[in-house]
Amino acid sequence: MDNIIEQSFKVNTQIMTFLCWYPPEKKSPLFQVRRYFFYVMLLVVPTVLTLIDIIVEGDYDDKQTIFVAETISFSFKILPFLKNNHRIKNCINYFGQPDFSPKDETQEDVIRPCVEMCQKISKLYLVGCFSAQVMFVLPSLVSKNYELPMKIWLPYDATSGIVVYYSTILYFFAACLYAGSATSLIDPLIGGLAYHSTSQLRILKIQLQNLSPGNIYGDLVKCVRQHEAILCFVNEYEKCFSWTMFSQFSGTTLGICFCCIAVTTVPLASIEAVMYITFFFVVISQVFFYCYFGTLLFEENNTLIMAVYVSRWYEYDVKVRRVLITLMERSKRPMIVTAEKFFDLTLETFSKMIKSSYSLVAVLK
Repeated sequence: MDNIIEQSFKVNTQIMTFLCWYPPEKKSPLFQVRRYFFYVMLLVVPTVLTLIDIIVEGDYDDKQTIFVAETISFSFKILPFLKNNHRIKNCINYFGQPDFSPKDETQEDVIRPCVEMCQKISKLYLVGCFSAQVMFVLPSLVSKNYELPMKIWLPYDATSGIVVYYSTILYFFAACLYAGSATSLIDPLIGGLAYHSTSQLRILKIQLQNLSPGNIYGDLVKCVRQHEAILCFVNEYEKCFSWTMFSQFSGTTLGICFCCIAVTTVPLASIEAVMYITFFFVVISQVFFYCYFGTLLFEENNTLIMAVYVSRWYEYDVKVRRVLITLMERSKRPMIVTAEKFFDLTLETFSKMIKSSYSLVAVLK
């Protein structure tokens, strides 16, 4: 099997390279300029213009509050990919090293579902993101009244001519795609890397239960080193993506809150209601994948002790047993990924976040 990371996230890294979130093999002199130009023009500027409109008009609608909450969250979410993209690139490609490639058919049976799952989630998010942005600007494209997708302050009259109007709509579309890419590219990538860690732990358990009779100590040393490598990855994974995950959790809580309020203000049979409900399930799924794959990683590491226990340890010599005890003691430490030490990536955290969002809705209503 070829590079498992490249197979899993090829589409993600290609688009991220275009957006300058992922450094190419040969970095051009304009890479730094493009990176921050896209970030400022397609994310910061629309957010600022929307805030100006709210301040100037002294009024706001549901679309504006949701847009501002999400774009501010995305601004912080993308920032680590701009500042530390080389470190993040190394973290992403950690399991792409030959040492982690499956060595036999049994290991391939463990890795293949992981690769396929990552590919499916990435494609699903990409299609969903693009479709959502098209639905957002489509009413404005077919409108005969020159109505923008959302109220926003502009230094010119967007309805002064057809060219100016459609140029503004195109800018809206590009800005929404850029912001939406923070969901369709980054979330499947981060969740998928946690799933790859889980798959490597499963392979480690298989190896512990099938130590070679002629070289038990040598095989066990390799298992210990593999476990250390997985621990190193999880530590680096948390350092690289902790701020991104924290931004997503914070933005999702507010987004769910404003979205629930918005649904109550429009007819359920309207396009706006469908848009808000769709958005609700999208933001819920973002955090769910983080928490789900984080829970899988936590539980898989917990069962490592059982994998050692069900092996034929009672037939090994004292030297091997000591190594097994060391491995078991290390695996007792919970392998929990956190978001800036505030949130644990577990399904328990997901349920608490839903409850918190409901409480905020009750208060704001």
